[in-house]
Amino acid sequence: MAEERLILLPNGLYFDPLMTAIRGARRKIQIGTYLFNTVYATRTRANEVADALIEAAQQRNVEVQVVLDNARREPEICAAN
Repeated sequence: MAEERLILLPNGLYFDPLMTAIRGARRKIQIGTYLFNTVYATRTRANEVADALIEAAQQRNVEVQVVLDNARREPEICAAN
């Protein structure tokens, strides 16, 4: 049976461990986040995460599930995502 882990990290400390976990995933990724903003003209960390999740799904056949918080204060972000 595959190992399942829940990792909670404070803001600012999450990016490197998150990317390591995504790149190392072989079966399934479940991620929940708030204000996952990929709509800026410049590339953001959110774009890097999205790209890594897409790569995991397409190239390694990893099942990817993403839950985005319904950020009512940022409707344009919700619509774009």
